[in-house]
Amino acid sequence: MQSTTILSYGFRCRKARSNAVEKSDALSHPRNANVNGKRKLDRDCTVGSPKKSRETSTSVTKGSTKEHLYEGRKFKNILTTSIDDRIIGRSQYVDEIKKFLQQHISQCKAASMYVSGAPGTGKTLCLKKVAANDQDLADMATIIYINCMTFKKAEAVFNQILSKLLDCEICLPARAAVEKLHKAICSSDSMIVLIVDEIDQLECKGQEVLYTLFELPSIPRSKLILIGVANSLDLTDRSLPRLSRLDKYKPKLLHFPPYTKDEIISILENRISMITSNDSTIGLDKSALEYCARKVSAVSGDIRKALDICRRAIEIVEKNINLNMIDNTNPNKSVRISDVAGVISEVYGSRILPTMKNSTEPTIPLQQKLLVGAFLLTIKKVRGVKEITIAKLFESYRAVCKKRQIQAVYESEIANLCSLLEARGILRLKKNKEVRFSKVCLAINETEVATALKDQTLISAILSGTDA
Repeated sequence: MQSTTILSYGFRCRKARSNAVEKSDALSHPRNANVNGKRKLDRDCTVGSPKKSRETSTSVTKGSTKEHLYEGRKFKNILTTSIDDRIIGRSQYVDEIKKFLQQHISQCKAASMYVSGAPGTGKTLCLKKVAANDQDLADMATIIYINCMTFKKAEAVFNQILSKLLDCEICLPARAAVEKLHKAICSSDSMIVLIVDEIDQLECKGQEVLYTLFELPSIPRSKLILIGVANSLDLTDRSLPRLSRLDKYKPKLLHFPPYTKDEIISILENRISMITSNDSTIGLDKSALEYCARKVSAVSGDIRKALDICRRAIEIVEKNINLNMIDNTNPNKSVRISDVAGVISEVYGSRILPTMKNSTEPTIPLQQKLLVGAFLLTIKKVRGVKEITIAKLFESYRAVCKKRQIQAVYESEIANLCSLLEARGILRLKKNKEVRFSKVCLAINETEVATALKDQTLISAILSGTDA
């Protein structure tokens, strides 16, 4: 069989994804809304209700509590990742993406780019902002955005691209979908910008799907500009070595570094500035904000972690306000360093805050320690492997527990343990629709694991195969 491609189409991946059917909410029907509104009106108009008279005496206290609940809720809503009106600290990367797209669109020249960076460094945000705010780009090209986390089967991406490109539902076998996609991108009247987020989720045996995607801009008369996005810095070199052999297949690389302390402070201050004194009386001390930024930048530079820490700290203050209002005491309405430090200690454990000298309780539970030990033992046995599936990790973990005569948790709970260790900054979890195929890797150096777990004896015993 003759072919001009650099790969075969022998796709060998996981079970096909079933189409999700959206269910409408019956309560959202206008008729039901009117009924509910009438019932509420009837309740509000009830005169002389005993319940209403009983509540009158406590209305002031409850009103004040509800007011503080509203304030805390509004403050927390500002500290979410869904609000992204400004791009801070990433203007040079936005400019580089714009320049890349404008250059190739104006010349009608196909190309590819690979954008990498740790989670929470602004990759997806910058790409979406460029696609949404550049009107010239929108007028000159068709923009398609796809997130690969939704696929159970890697080659389903081709049908998804076709469905968005042709604006109709497409369900074809892999080979037919690729052939139809070739014709579509070559016969298009305008350039096509395809943004594939979480592209590393398309990895499969032989990497046929990834090779096919990165080959699309190089076929004759192609009008496709492909932008792949993932966390791994070396995806193209590690998983796709054939791309570097020919310049026409080699994508342009753009790496997003972690946010610095000053950048995190600027982002947090920008969010807080959205709340006025009329909206909320809950504040966040500048010293607490700087403390949070300094600690997060030292570990990961993940802005989402910083926002989450501030949001949790506000919840602590909100809880204290509610308790103090019940006791009729004057509550503290400001997030202080101690509140932020408590949240950081809970999220990151020993990676950021030193252990209290008088503390006798372990920071990390035994089952989590055993799971990390099982992970280290697995990657030690297979040279060069840095990440394993949850299924493989469970086998190793169960063997470790059996050797030490410790009751192991069920396989269904392993993903939850991995998520807890990810929150502590020890493991990194690459989620998949099939939980057993989710991948786990270290978020820190192997030499730092024993220190983070505070149990050098246990880790050494697991790795050496002896009993602790």
